[in-house]
Amino acid sequence: MLFSKQIQKFLKSFIPAKLYHRTMYNTQCGFKNLNSSQQNQGQELKLMINDVYQRAYESFLDENYEESAKSFKQLKKLDPHNIHNQINYSIALQKSNKPYDGLKAIKKALSMIDGNQNKGQQQNNQQDTSVLQQNIIAPNPFLKSSALAVKAQCLASLNQIDDAIKIYEEAASLNNQQYLSLGNFCFEQKRLHKALVHLLKAASTKNQSLNEVMISIIKTLYELRLFKACFELSEKYLFIFHNQYEGMYFAGKSCYQLNNKEKARKYLEMAVVVAPQQFEPVIALSKLLREQGECQEALNILQKFLNYDCSQAEIYLEAAESLIKLNRKDNLIDYLQQSLKLNQKCLRTHILLGENLTNLQEKIKIIDIGLIYFPDSHELHFLKSTIHQQLNNTALQIRELEKCLSLLEQNRNNNQVECQYSFKYPQQLIQAITCKLQEEQINPNEQLELQSKLNKIKLQYESYFQEKTINQKILSALEVKNSSTDLSTLLLNQTDLIHLVKAINKINLQGGIHFLVGLEYAKRNQHQQSQHNLEQIEMFELPLESQIIINFLQFHNLFEQQDYQRSLEKINVIQKQLESNRLSEQLIADLKQMAKETNLGKSFTQMEGLQDVKQFCQEQIETLAITMKLKQVFPQF
Repeated sequence: MLFSKQIQKFLKSFIPAKLYHRTMYNTQCGFKNLNSSQQNQGQELKLMINDVYQRAYESFLDENYEESAKSFKQLKKLDPHNIHNQINYSIALQKSNKPYDGLKAIKKALSMIDGNQNKGQQQNNQQDTSVLQQNIIAPNPFLKSSALAVKAQCLASLNQIDDAIKIYEEAASLNNQQYLSLGNFCFEQKRLHKALVHLLKAASTKNQSLNEVMISIIKTLYELRLFKACFELSEKYLFIFHNQYEGMYFAGKSCYQLNNKEKARKYLEMAVVVAPQQFEPVIALSKLLREQGECQEALNILQKFLNYDCSQAEIYLEAAESLIKLNRKDNLIDYLQQSLKLNQKCLRTHILLGENLTNLQEKIKIIDIGLIYFPDSHELHFLKSTIHQQLNNTALQIRELEKCLSLLEQNRNNNQVECQYSFKYPQQLIQAITCKLQEEQINPNEQLELQSKLNKIKLQYESYFQEKTINQKILSALEVKNSSTDLSTLLLNQTDLIHLVKAINKINLQGGIHFLVGLEYAKRNQHQQSQHNLEQIEMFELPLESQIIINFLQFHNLFEQQDYQRSLEKINVIQKQLESNRLSEQLIADLKQMAKETNLGKSFTQMEGLQDVKQFCQEQIETLAITMKLKQVFPQF
């Protein structure tokens, strides 16, 4: 963990020989002026403090944070004026899952720091030049900055993220060396825009580790889906720092996202050679190889990694995936069980075990364990329904399928269910109920109840089945037509025109056929073709809200094509359009729906009002502007 490393560095800078020599001889007790008897007592106290500190320090490094907190608490009593003890005590409390107590402790440390600063100001006003007094109460902005950073971590542990970032920003304003830590902190909290802002400040700060700053920016660019910038900075990083696996790893992953599989493979293979003990490049390379049909090669590098490290659940899972692709059963269950042993909170492992175990009772047992961790997994409930079908227990099969359908409706709002499930579950439930109705021993009341369920499901999903069929026709049309061909004529000639007209009316959009085709292409990540169709709509006069919807989809296409300049121009246009006072709440609903259909952004689907949309635009503008400034920060970038 990044924070753990920072704490270790912080503690190492205050080892007893450095910290306590200074504090014992520069405290209010005036140790230098004591008589011999008092000096002996003071020497004993100093030795006791050093001993307790050593225990606190060693406990912390051993990750025994509760014991470390107890030792620092004892130190506070032995040396009550030492602010460092108070800070370290807070850190240990926060790391031992007592963030509220840690927050109280760090507030006291900050109060001590502020109190010393006030005394120092008074002392300066009195023009007292006493070296002893200056050592005691001189203002120390760097110490306060460290304390504020600890306070931010405590607030983050209490899920007060916005307050934590504000406190950390205050810490960085006192000590610009904190900008790297602040950027990494924002990255950990998934505040990627803020992370990039602060990391850019860190890059402009003297005495910062260029290696650490560049890697942090590279990671942030990747998470922001700025893959072109991520790749270019990764190459620059590798030019400066040769044979660093992280640069190769992110260069490879960025190339993959940019659809340059050959280059991606080259960089990932380099990363695996340079750092064979790092599992992330091995995982990425094995997935790429499996995608290219080289499953045996993928399996070979995974098995080779197990010679270095047998503690990574994902390695066993990836090996199992390769065996499945190779249609091999040897070691498959062993790999999956080992993966589950190392990490029981992996949904994919539970699903694969449920699919590949042969004993039906063992299957149910594994699925039930999975449902403890993932009670809302429609996949596990569906697997359970198939087992009940094999056991000829139609009633339990129907119950599980109804659960699948219920979860389907809940998750559809969060865009978490793939279309295949949306189509499959209702069909399976209709078949199961129909099968149950054909049983000879069914009683009349149960028959009426099941018939009512059947009619309800058919009525509820009739329009969806129709929509699904139409979408399949559109996708088939996209498959057979040349990507540069205008598809509107083809679609107009279909008998599904009524459905298309309804869709057009729903979003109040002229030229809606072009929009539907553009949306279908965007959903399939074919952004160039999507953009071509959306640009055809510009010949129509459109309502403002329709323009905003189209512009957002165009921004998405341009962004995914890594065209930062045109993306910036488009989002600036949208920002100006959002200033209109003629916008309705329906716009937010339409934008959220489009975000679910495409990959516009997870944060977009969580927006509640127009102000959230404006903030999204502002962050995108700033992020793109920063990305385009990277060449100024790193001239050879």
